Amino acid sequence: MFNTFQVITSSEIATTGRGGRPQRSPRRISTANACVECRRRKIRCDGLQPCAQCEWFRIPDRCMYSKPTQRVVPPKRIVERLQSQVDQYQAIVAQLFPGKDLQEVVALSRDGMIDLAMNLSAAGTCRDHHHGRPLARLQSVSKSEGMNNGHDASEETPDQCLELEDLKRLHDIIQGTPDDIVQGLSLVDEASSSYVGVSSITTAIKVMFETVPRARSFIMPAQTVGSSVEGTCSRPHDLDPDPDELPPESIGIKLIDSYFAHVHILMPMLDEESFRYRYQHQSRRDPPWLCLLNMVFALGSLSRSTCDSEEHLVYYQRARKHMDTETFGSGNLLTLQAFALLSGCYLRFLNRSNEAYAIMGATLRMAIAQGLHRDSEAPPTVSVACQGDAETTTEARRRTWWTLYVLDTWASSTTGQPLLGRAVAGMTTRFPRLPEQLDDTQHTGLLPLRHNVAYCKLATKVQDAVAANITIPFEELQALDIELERWHEELPPILRDAIERHCPGVLLTPRAIMHWRYQNLKLLMCRPTLLATALRGSSWSTMSADQRLIVGRCRMFATQTIADIETSCQENLVAGGHAVWMMYQAVMVPLVSLYSNLARPSASDDEIESWEQDVEKAITFFDRMQPWSLAAGKCRDTVQQLYNAMKLVAQESVAPRPQADASAPLSTVCEPQTMVQHDSVHIAETISPNINSDAVMTDFWDDMMRELPNCFNPQYEWWTPQDWPS
Repeated sequence: MFNTFQVITSSEIATTGRGGRPQRSPRRISTANACVECRRRKIRCDGLQPCAQCEWFRIPDRCMYSKPTQRVVPPKRIVERLQSQVDQYQAIVAQLFPGKDLQEVVALSRDGMIDLAMNLSAAGTCRDHHHGRPLARLQSVSKSEGMNNGHDASEETPDQCLELEDLKRLHDIIQGTPDDIVQGLSLVDEASSSYVGVSSITTAIKVMFETVPRARSFIMPAQTVGSSVEGTCSRPHDLDPDPDELPPESIGIKLIDSYFAHVHILMPMLDEESFRYRYQHQSRRDPPWLCLLNMVFALGSLSRSTCDSEEHLVYYQRARKHMDTETFGSGNLLTLQAFALLSGCYLRFLNRSNEAYAIMGATLRMAIAQGLHRDSEAPPTVSVACQGDAETTTEARRRTWWTLYVLDTWASSTTGQPLLGRAVAGMTTRFPRLPEQLDDTQHTGLLPLRHNVAYCKLATKVQDAVAANITIPFEELQALDIELERWHEELPPILRDAIERHCPGVLLTPRAIMHWRYQNLKLLMCRPTLLATALRGSSWSTMSADQRLIVGRCRMFATQTIADIETSCQENLVAGGHAVWMMYQAVMVPLVSLYSNLARPSASDDEIESWEQDVEKAITFFDRMQPWSLAAGKCRDTVQQLYNAMKLVAQESVAPRPQADASAPLSTVCEPQTMVQHDSVHIAETISPNINSDAVMTDFWDDMMRELPNCFNPQYEWWTPQDWPS
């Protein structure tokens, strides 16, 4: 008897499979690494340089490949040893500094660590760590205020997670990072979105990257927030301050003096005489008064210090204890004035633009609910707590209303955010009067507000015109410019000549700010036309006569603004904050001009040299103003990166090379992983001729206002629907 066995080789198994059926080959072969554009579109890439898809979409210069990150798996023994060491370090830190975060402790000096450890040890428990000593810069103030209630406060301990959230929120308040998109201080994509208009910095930056897409490759990602901050929030803040506590009278008087010397003249809502009388006689201790008083303390502390000081946070925290959703319906003028100081000045200083914009809107609604937008012969009815106060007089109400009007216009005109139609027939409040019985100081203090109101009415007209037409028609622009020139000519000589004429010290900063904003408004009327011509790739010879006039005036205004700000800016926080923002607005014009000329060379060497000098002058100014403005450092970094990227692209267009020279002075920016050789003509070809269509132009502006800046993932395409593959 014979047995027969069938032998099947491994190769036959591989071809037939277990069930005897032939195994099907894969549907398609995918590349190991697709280009950035194909990944974004989620389409197949052939792995070439440039790939077929990028050639099809006419963006070969965007076809770049990101190098995959190589994973390094350390041995398990090393991981366990390192974890053991970390646990030991954490145990030591927990014993010496109970309840403290490691990041808070590591920023302290050796003496500071010893001092903190002894204080925590004396407290006897880790539950009172959030009531420990305040910031090092607040020691003198805290001791004089009698803040020695650490043991009493330790009886109640909030949840630690809520406490860490409060610390993070205070850190964000100081840094102001969530609102960098609104102010154009961020060059990378963010998770949150913010609406900005055509008059914003963000729009100008997007135009640069659309004009010269290659510049995106040279932008260095921003560092992690807080990684380079030394000393900021290094010690815990008083997370649960006593809202009724006040500093000693001697310190309070100094803060009030500072407020009325530097801040009040820009927003003269308060009656100085009655305010000082009420404070010195301690005639009121109700929440509306304490809320307003602490906001005055916070702004007074700001105006007499530099950006490194954090004393103002103590008074801000006390003031916000009296601010909640219920206070919006209080109908109290003091509460309204406190919210005006918060949204119109304090949050703007901290770069909290979105929060300030929202609170200012609610504050205007409060003012309308109290009838401040209408004049009446008889004084309006007020709450019992406010009867007899000087702030409830007709003039105080007028000053409060027009101060809100000015602050809201100042904030919105440079971001393009809507003003929501305030100039309506129902608004009958007259301008603040300048009575003859006022002394010279009081008369002088009301001058800036009176003329700022007229300016803001013109600024509202300009913003409405930009919102309706994007680029203002030449005839309308000419009429607005004539009105603005008439306003400037009608100013008193003491306010008009901001550079040459001598004036009282109290008017130096308000006069300079009025002059900067006058120049900025003339610039904002012309800048949309500059951006539109840059997007269309229009050279000077191809522009119409009206366009050449508008673009030329825009560049002239920017150069003059940069020179005047550098000359007239005083070194204090009030002037520094306004000056840095106005300088940042002005320097966008020479930057856009340089990028536009890089795409379509048409400017002379003298013009290019003049634009570069303006940019370098602005960078130097930002460096000088860093102690006087929280935004100065970010403005400087943003402008420097945009300027360096333009220089590197220009070098490539003249002499293409595989990579930039590491010894070059512009080596501070990051180099792209894949260099694509091209010249200025090739750069310009990335802009489609369809941009000349008014409909396409309007769609682009709408997209630009909705989307966020994203230097690494281009989102704006210029082809029409029929250009898409079927």
